[in-house]
Amino acid sequence: MQVVGMSISRCIPPLAHGVISVESVEKIVGGTAFKSYQDLWEHYSATYWQDRIIRTRKIFLDLVEAGKIEQPRLTGGTPPHFHRRDLETR
Repeated sequence: MQVVGMSISRCIPPLAHGVISVESVEKIVGGTAFKSYQDLWEHYSATYWQDRIIRTRKIFLDLVEAGKIEQPRLTGGTPPHFHRRDLETR
């Protein structure tokens, strides 16, 4: 089963805690518009991702390297519509 995350800040913690397997992530689409992934990391690691910081950083960097984190607002696209569930199955 593949999942698509609809919130960068809220989808990384379940991956770090093992609730969702990293291998099942097709992509995570955020409503963010950070110009660099380093800026995104610095902001979210200081606010949302303080728990399991080393594992969280590895997961985040792996997803970035694999091209699985998207920020459509950077290219004029619209952010995802948020639902009660942040991860949708495909």
